[in-house]
Amino acid sequence: MRSVTVTMWVTLDGVVQGLGRADEDTRGGFTHGGWGPRYTDEVMGREMATAMARPGDMLFGRRTWQDFITAWGRRTDGNPMTARMNAATKYVASTTLADAAAWQNSILLRGDAAGAVAELKAQPGGDLGIIGSASLVRSLHAAGLIDRYTLLICPLTLGSVTTTTGVIIAHYARR
Repeated sequence: MRSVTVTMWVTLDGVVQGLGRADEDTRGGFTHGGWGPRYTDEVMGREMATAMARPGDMLFGRRTWQDFITAWGRRTDGNPMTARMNAATKYVASTTLADAAAWQNSILLRGDAAGAVAELKAQPGGDLGIIGSASLVRSLHAAGLIDRYTLLICPLTLGSVTTTTGVIIAHYARR
């Protein structure tokens, strides 16, 4: 049976976002993107390179897959991570995509993500790695399908108020 491993960057107040651009995910008026680069260093680079060197396939939610097409799918820079991302079999869970032809080696998983991933886990093949894809991870976690997590917890709060003593005043609204 295949295993599913999740890698996520998260802030202390629960923002899950990649390390990249300010415009990465502005849904709901989020204006704090682009926070990640100041937290990368050689240690993180080595750890991520080690993880990416492991054989296996990738699993994405639609939004992350579409963002990764822009970030990785069109690059030809000789970076080993670029080569790995483009060569890997990429499964994309979506209820709205018509096909997954926009990025080579991508396979669309239609319908219920948890059911599709449960079937995929039961098939022979490489382990499955998820980078980001918070909505997908939530549904797979609820279904008991995640085997391992790697959380890169950044010492930062976004969208919360911090007092002069370091107390975080976080406001959460149920959606």
